[in-house]
Amino acid sequence: MSHIRILLPLLAVCILLAGCGLASKLEGQWISDDGLQNLEFLTEGTIIIKVVGLPVTGKYSVIDSKHIKVAINGPVGVLAGEQIVKVNIRGKRLVLDLQNGTALTYTRVKR
Repeated sequence: MSHIRILLPLLAVCILLAGCGLASKLEGQWISDDGLQNLEFLTEGTIIIKVVGLPVTGKYSVIDSKHIKVAINGPVGVLAGEQIVKVNIRGKRLVLDLQNGTALTYTRVKR
């Protein structure tokens, strides 16, 4: 039983550190391959999405080392609902796999 008391807090710290790593990798600006969409992930958990220059804001949080939860503000957020998104970052490339099966690809433009 004493091993469990030691392992549970250690496991929680490992999960938090894995999530923090993803957040720091996401931070900055990304542009879609077609140039129509720009994402900016801010340190405090804000996401700014610009589609054809029109901004929409929301919040994101890291679930684990490969997933984030995104909630968009306003009417768009009401329609979209909260989304769990799979994240894959390789160098300057970001791929977001949405719940509906769509994969969106971006390139880092600013960090």
